[in-house]
Amino acid sequence: MKMVPNTAYPSTSKAELKIFERLSVAFKLLGDESYYALHSLNLTHHEYKRFGEIDFLLVCPYGIYVLEIKGGRVSCSDGKWRFTDRLNNTDSRFESPFRQAQTALHGIYDKLKDNLPVAVIEQFVIGYGVILPDCHLPSIGAEWDVEILCESQSCRHLEAWLKKLFTYWMQKDSKLLADKQAIVQVVDYLRPSFDSVMDTAQRFDDSNHSSDRLADTQMQLSAIIVANPRVICSGGAGTGKTSIAIHLAMHWASLGYKTALVCFSPWLQGYLRRQHMHPNLIIQTARSLESMMSRKPLSIEVLIVDEAHDLMTDEASKFFDRLLEGGLKQGRWCLFMDINQQSGLCGQTDISVLESFQCHHPAQIPLITNCRNTTQILQTIKERLNADMGVTGAGNGLPVIEQQFNDIDELIGQVGRDIYELVHSQMIDPSQITILLSSNWLSSSMAYSESLNDCSDIYSGIERQVLSKLSKICPIIRVDSYSITTFPPKSISILKVSEFKGLENQVVFFLGQYNEFENRKNEAYVAMSRAKSLLYVYELINK
Repeated sequence: MKMVPNTAYPSTSKAELKIFERLSVAFKLLGDESYYALHSLNLTHHEYKRFGEIDFLLVCPYGIYVLEIKGGRVSCSDGKWRFTDRLNNTDSRFESPFRQAQTALHGIYDKLKDNLPVAVIEQFVIGYGVILPDCHLPSIGAEWDVEILCESQSCRHLEAWLKKLFTYWMQKDSKLLADKQAIVQVVDYLRPSFDSVMDTAQRFDDSNHSSDRLADTQMQLSAIIVANPRVICSGGAGTGKTSIAIHLAMHWASLGYKTALVCFSPWLQGYLRRQHMHPNLIIQTARSLESMMSRKPLSIEVLIVDEAHDLMTDEASKFFDRLLEGGLKQGRWCLFMDINQQSGLCGQTDISVLESFQCHHPAQIPLITNCRNTTQILQTIKERLNADMGVTGAGNGLPVIEQQFNDIDELIGQVGRDIYELVHSQMIDPSQITILLSSNWLSSSMAYSESLNDCSDIYSGIERQVLSKLSKICPIIRVDSYSITTFPPKSISILKVSEFKGLENQVVFFLGQYNEFENRKNEAYVAMSRAKSLLYVYELINK
């Protein structure tokens, strides 16, 4: 078969990769070039979902077929399907893989009928099949016939199974074989949509795959940290500080230790508390924890401090010493900090306080592998801010978009056009897009507003212009300290840069002033490093 694309994507699952390789050699001996297999075809219209995906779509003389691939273990009980991967992670759903394939088939067939001549479409038999390359279903179900299911044993002879699949569906719809011209018309129609839709979305998937792989490497450092009673971990944005901090906190709490994870930002605190709960774990800002301690005596056996660069004050140091059993000298603690870049954005940094922590001879662990940002984003931050964000990164990605504007209306108009393209053409989920505004763009009153769809009087100047123009294109939520706990929202999110420290999203628009990179490098650094896959930097020359 001719594969489209001709190589599998880096993020392709092992199960799909196995099928990709076997499809690529199927029907080769026939010498017939009218057999095509399209991989990860995205659908702009789907019966249930706004954005659907087909694992493999076959187009050949025998018809058009959707193949649904399910790797790992598969089971069904009382109508509920369970899919368990090699890491023993289980996903449950009531929709069977057969139903998934069937609805995807009708989605693509309806699209073809709407866009291609009837004389072309009527030549094709349509059908679907499910491939389970790693397991065997113990019984035949009422929902499927044996001919449309390919299990681990028959998967080894995929071409033979495909012939049976074609025969099964052709017996249900007696048609002649489709001619080569019709096959080419169908593939030529599908391929442009496939190429254009997949470009941005697939690059997101690729960078996520690389990020996950690198994050696993970073987590291995936790074993070293656990072996030392006092540790200072230092690394740039995107090197996994917050992820490792929460991993360690859950580790010690699970072992029965009274553990406190302390941070500076109440926004980050809210997000972490909602995502990670354990009876032995307290997640608080230093200020709120001190307030709790003033009302009720509190003693902690393990102290983990994220955003420690913003808590290097004499007051915080003394509080930590009182809070921790054995104090800072003998107690178990770990600091995560980015002293060179983020310090001073929200809190204060006193180098002498850091030196007092170092007097307790902590293990010094540098975090040098960036596992968040693409190569293009890392390079842009390095060039614009002379900041070292670590090495490796999440792989090759999309170019960083940088542009300067003299007029605020022109800038917001461009943001609107970009968002429309991402959401409506590239099919990017709005939840994957965050707009970060520099502190110069916002009045303090906006910090407590919930939604940009509200035209209340608290908005003024640039805020009102952002509201009135962008909300017409797509719902935009002004994230507050409550809604941050379930981040990301279903809509595009907008925040101040300082409110988004410790968090990330696939697409980030950083809207700032031209002098931001001269006068507020720390803020620009934090904003730009929040983007995982795609970064827009739009600067207003004249406010």
